[in-house]
Amino acid sequence: MNDLLKTSLFVVLAATLFFFMFSPNILIPPPKRIIIIGSGLAGLSAAIEAVRAGSTVLIFEKEKNLGGNSAKASSGINAVNTPTQTQLGIPDSIEELISDTLLSGANFSNPTLVQTLASHSRDAYFFLEELGVDLSRLSLLGGHSKKRTHRSGKTGPKVRNLGFDIISALSQHLQSLESAPSSNVKIFKSSRVLRLLSPSAQVVGIEYLDQNNQSQTVYSDSVILATGGYSRDVEGYLKQHAPEAVDLPTTSGEWATGDGLRLVQEIGGKLIDLDKIQIHPTAFIDPKSPNVPSKFLAPESLRGVGGIMVDHSGKRFANELGYRAALTKTLREVGKKVDGEVYVSVYLVMNEKAIQDFGSETFAFYRNRGFATSFENASAFSQFLGYPHSIEQTIREYTEYSRLGQDNFQKKVFPVGFSEEERIEVMRVTPAVHYTMGGAQINEKSQVLDEEGRPIKGLFAAGEVTGGVHGANRLGGNSLLECVVF
Repeated sequence: MNDLLKTSLFVVLAATLFFFMFSPNILIPPPKRIIIIGSGLAGLSAAIEAVRAGSTVLIFEKEKNLGGNSAKASSGINAVNTPTQTQLGIPDSIEELISDTLLSGANFSNPTLVQTLASHSRDAYFFLEELGVDLSRLSLLGGHSKKRTHRSGKTGPKVRNLGFDIISALSQHLQSLESAPSSNVKIFKSSRVLRLLSPSAQVVGIEYLDQNNQSQTVYSDSVILATGGYSRDVEGYLKQHAPEAVDLPTTSGEWATGDGLRLVQEIGGKLIDLDKIQIHPTAFIDPKSPNVPSKFLAPESLRGVGGIMVDHSGKRFANELGYRAALTKTLREVGKKVDGEVYVSVYLVMNEKAIQDFGSETFAFYRNRGFATSFENASAFSQFLGYPHSIEQTIREYTEYSRLGQDNFQKKVFPVGFSEEERIEVMRVTPAVHYTMGGAQINEKSQVLDEEGRPIKGLFAAGEVTGGVHGANRLGGNSLLECVVF
């Protein structure tokens, strides 16, 4: 190539580059405007990623506070091959998380979605860690083959549950972006979305009620649904699809009313697995108000660190680390209603070692709420139950099973040992509606699908509003993970 040709080519390339760099109609398309409905972990994660990609983000939250049910999450978030696992010498793999998730879901899960979930779990860990979330403590939850459920390892009087830590970190990050001079983030609180704007089979915006109860319309390039589940939609989706759960208490907030599902239905989106309701085996019975339907979750991590469960005669009745669905079924069979109460209950027992492994400061919250009662030793609790020596016998049996490495409920992991003479903390627990596995059908790109299985242009969804990831029974620790990944 001669020098003239080289020079000519350089000029052409330079001119082309200049044209694309400085011609506003050609080079860089205008920033995308994205509407996100809901401000739990799924919504806030999506917002942060969208802002990083250069989009303008509008977040609509019907409540006055951000966070939804994500702020109440307490058991932790699953992730594999993390620095925390490496530091604690715990080998794990994507394939094992996939296997555990599919087994928990009783083969109702979408394998492609589960593959996506597990494959990006390490990325989710680093996403949260980068935003200042501490994930240095691990728990073994029911149905897991490995210790992979991450929680905060912080100590001190102001320790809170992981969900609150996560929502605080992400919401503070977004609110700082919103207050910046050239902000491309706007958060609308107390703003209820009424419908999706969908002419020509494409979602192009929303209609919503603002803080003054005035109807407003906003257009966008895409809409992301992160509206949560339908645990509190008692007279609607629950009664229609899972009537057996209508009379149970719930751990969900009053906002979990299935709003996003109705938005999807109205434009022809497909809903799946609406009959798949997770009843968590352990929600606290508050002695001061045992019959209120709204309960605090007794997180699975209480059992993961060694808590054992006994019935009202002081006998164990199940593998405390078994699948939630199986444990719930047994608990409902052996549980008893205390005089004047409407919910069956059993007892969750912990010693000081288990409490320390769980986090003494976090456990103090439950104690201060009045959920835990302290007994000087096993004999004192037996006397309280009216079955002398029952707890002593249970502890002796549990100690022997621990020595053998398996009990008659197929439990093979015994996180702590118990002594008949040590002080114990006892809590009464009952099953409660905790999570709804059904929702909008999505693909691995989080696109909402129509009744024919085709993506609806401009509409995405993540978190509990979706269906297909968890199948018939969600594996503990996968809900927060799902929110970040999808």
